[in-house]
Amino acid sequence: MKYQIKSLSGHQSAKVMALLFILLTIPFSLFGIIGFFVVGSITTHDGTEVSFPWLLLTFAPIFYGGMNYAFGRFLIWAYNFTAKFAGGIEFFLQQQNDSEQGQ
Repeated sequence: MKYQIKSLSGHQSAKVMALLFILLTIPFSLFGIIGFFVVGSITTHDGTEVSFPWLLLTFAPIFYGGMNYAFGRFLIWAYNFTAKFAGGIEFFLQQQNDSEQGQ
């Protein structure tokens, strides 16, 4: 069977993409925080001490999620606009027998 995606929901799709990106960014922030605790103080060539980037590591998942939401909304709008003229993404589905599904 041949199916075509005519349009996507802008808010719902972008929201799911943003939440996934937030969940995927949290471990990187945690590793960064743990890394700074393990390393201790960091100094530059001239001896000045580098301060811990709390704001960056704390708000990185939220920032990346927000940016991904905005960019995702734009991409979904562009897809819906283009699909009106060129058609949507096509995919094919094949029905399987019960014996084939167990393999």
